[in-house]
Amino acid sequence: MAIRAQKTEKSLVTAVLTALVCLMALRPAAAAAPPSPDLSVPCSLSVVSQTSDGTVIPGGRASVYRVASWKAVGTDYVWAYTAPYAACPIPTDGLEDNRNAVSLASFTAGASVTGLEADFGSGGRASFTGLTAGLYLIVQTTPAPEYEPFSPFLLALPFYSTADGVYLNAVTAAPKLDPAVGPDPPAPPGTPGPPGTPDPPDPTGTPDPPDPTGTPDPPDPTGTPDPPDPTGTPDPPDPTGTPDPPGPTGTSDPPDPPEGTAPEGGDPPPKSEQASDPGLPQTGQLWWPVPALGLGGIAMFTLSGIVRKKGRDD
Repeated sequence: MAIRAQKTEKSLVTAVLTALVCLMALRPAAAAAPPSPDLSVPCSLSVVSQTSDGTVIPGGRASVYRVASWKAVGTDYVWAYTAPYAACPIPTDGLEDNRNAVSLASFTAGASVTGLEADFGSGGRASFTGLTAGLYLIVQTTPAPEYEPFSPFLLALPFYSTADGVYLNAVTAAPKLDPAVGPDPPAPPGTPGPPGTPDPPDPTGTPDPPDPTGTPDPPDPTGTPDPPDPTGTPDPPDPTGTPDPPGPTGTSDPPDPPEGTAPEGGDPPPKSEQASDPGLPQTGQLWWPVPALGLGGIAMFTLSGIVRKKGRDD
C-alpha cells in the first residue's frame, strides 16, 4: 500500500509539472509596456494636402487647436481639457478617437476658439512648430481651389508609433482631398442659322392661279361692291340714308334660291345652313332599312298564316 501511494503521489506531481510547462509554453509573451512620453520636448506637425492617389494639392489653409493636455494618473495618462474647451460635453475617456473630431470642430466654431493657422504652400504642406504636448484638432479652414476641405481629425503629440515602439515629437499627417462637386455648367448658346432669303419677284408679271380650296379673296380695295349674298340675307340699311339706285334694266333682283341649294355658278351653302327634314332629326340613320324591315314583317306574317292553315288541314 505504501509503495502504491508513493507511486500515485509521484504521478500527481508529474502531471502538475507537465501542466505548468504546457501553460507556460502556451502563454503569449507579454507585450512590453510603452515608454512614458517626454512632455517637456516641443513638438512639430506637418500637414500634407494630397488626393487619394498621392497627388499633392497646393492652396488653402489649415488651423490646429490644442483641445486637451496630458495628465499623469499613477503610471498612466489621461486627457484633461484645456481652458477653451472646459465646457465641452464630450467625455475625455477615449477623446482621441477620430469619431469625436467633427463634434469638437463644431464646438470650436461655436465657442470661437482661436488656434494656430498655416497656409498650404506650393508643395501642398502646412507646417506648425513649437507645439506643446497634448491632443490637437486639425481643421482645414480654407479649402484648396476646386477641392473639398479634408475632414477634421485628432492627433496626439507626441505621437506613439506602434511600429517603432517609441513616441515621435515630429509628425507628418496626410489627409486626403476630394474634388469639389459644383453645379453643372450652363449649356452653350445655340448658333443662330443664316437669315432666310426672300423669294425673287416674278419677272413675267403673271398673276397667281385661283385658290383651289375655294377660300374667298380678301375685300377689293378699289370699292367694287360684293356679289349678292346666296343665303338671301338682306344687306344692312345704309347709314347715310341714301336709297340704292335701280338696276340698269329696271327689273327687280331675282328671288333667292331655296334654302339648302347652291346659287347658279356658286358653291353650295355650308351644311349648317342647309334645310333639314322637319320630320326626323338628322341622327345619321339610314332610310332603306325601314321599308325592307316592313316588307320582311309582312312576308313572315303571311308565311306563318299559310303554315298554320296547312297544319289544320292535315
